[in-house]
Amino acid sequence: MIRRGGAWVYKRYSDDAALLRLKREAQVQRRGLWSLPEAERIPPWEWRAAQRKHREPISPAAR
Repeated sequence: MIRRGGAWVYKRYSDDAALLRLKREAQVQRRGLWSLPEAERIPPWEWRAAQRKHREPISPAAR
C-alpha cells in the first residue's frame, strides 16, 4: 500500500527505513494520495483528531 501511495507511514510508531523509503518514492513519483493537491492530503491521525473534536456527545436517551 505504501509503495502505491495508498497509505501513510506514521513515524511515531515505525522507524522502518524500508517503509520510509517506499513512502518517499511514492511521494516523488506522485502515486496515490501523493498525486492529490497538498491541501487535500489529510494524514489519518489528523482526520481522526478532527472527527473526535467535532463529534457530538450521545444523550443517554438516544442509546
